[in-house]
Amino acid sequence: MMRGRVPRLRASSFVPVVQEVSPEDAWGLPELGEAVLHWTGGEGEAGEWISETRREWGNCGFKLSRGEECLGFVLFGPPGRLPGSLDYPFEACSAACSAPDEGALLACLAGDGRTAKRLLVRMLRDLRGRGVRRVEAIASDGARRNHAATGTLLRAGWRPVDRALFCGRFYTLLELDLAGTVETGERARTFIGQVGQVRLPQLGRREAPGALAARTLDEVRLAFEESSPGERGC
Repeated sequence: MMRGRVPRLRASSFVPVVQEVSPEDAWGLPELGEAVLHWTGGEGEAGEWISETRREWGNCGFKLSRGEECLGFVLFGPPGRLPGSLDYPFEACSAACSAPDEGALLACLAGDGRTAKRLLVRMLRDLRGRGVRRVEAIASDGARRNHAATGTLLRAGWRPVDRALFCGRFYTLLELDLAGTVETGERARTFIGQVGQVRLPQLGRREAPGALAARTLDEVRLAFEESSPGERGC
């Protein structure tokens, strides 16, 4: 006969699960549908875009769900299928859109801190397994809707490339090289907590990304202070 405290079993419906996004999610998750329309320039229908991208390129997003509740999602795809990125004043991203086989574009990362970390790690593992060599992101310094947050990507080891003012808001172009990455041990574990490990880029000796990242983080804090909660982007 067993003595002592009997461990409680956690109901499977309360365990968060990562799943690929489907065309139906464009209707079931309004924020996902909104993000698709933002990055496609409002052309077509969000569900059709997800269906066509999955068929022609592969999976283009993940969602983290607990039971019937969606905790967050990540949306990404080939730059050429996300023409809304051309609206931002970044030459490097414009060049990537003209050469869609070069990599992928992270469009939107939604959810709280832990959710965003888990989805980001899952996306990078998926893209690396499919042979994608580089990922870019146009992130919002003020955590605007339909974007990833600049601070989240900086802390994950993404390299800031450029920063620009667009529609009265600051955005940062970041990139992550998946072809030349190395394990970073403690840094990776600090970022993802109990989720697992992630490979981050090995930075060249002549670069000073730490100084640039720190300066950008200071600007992110300033952007939060200057942004009023009720404001929306263009």
